[in-house]
Amino acid sequence: MRALTLMAYANELIANGRTSDVANLGLWGASSHYGGVIPFDLDYIAQSANYNAVTCDLWEEIQSTDLFWNKYTTRKALLLGAQFATHMGDTNRATTYTNAVKDLENILNAHWNNS
Repeated sequence: MRALTLMAYANELIANGRTSDVANLGLWGASSHYGGVIPFDLDYIAQSANYNAVTCDLWEEIQSTDLFWNKYTTRKALLLGAQFATHMGDTNRATTYTNAVKDLENILNAHWNNS
C-alpha cells in the first residue's frame, strides 16, 4: 500500500515538472538509502519468500499465506512498480517486478473456480 501511494505521489510530481523531487524526497534514486522508499518496498515484496509469507487480513483477524486481497494488492504494486521502474530507467528492477507479477498471477489463478 505504501509503494502504491508513493508511486501515485511521484507520478504527480513528475507530471508537474518536479522530477528532481522524486529523488530529493528519497522516493526513488540511487543516492537514496536503499535506492529510495518505493524500490525498498517493491524489492522486498518481489521476493517470493515474502509474497508467500504468513500475513494478516485487512481486519487483522486471521493469518494465512494465501489471502486473496493481499496477493492482489501486491500484484498491483509490482505491476505499477515495473512501469514506474521502466519510466525511471531501471530495467533490472522492472524485470524483477514483472517476473514476480507472473508468479503472483499463477497463485491468484488458483482462487478462480469456474463453477
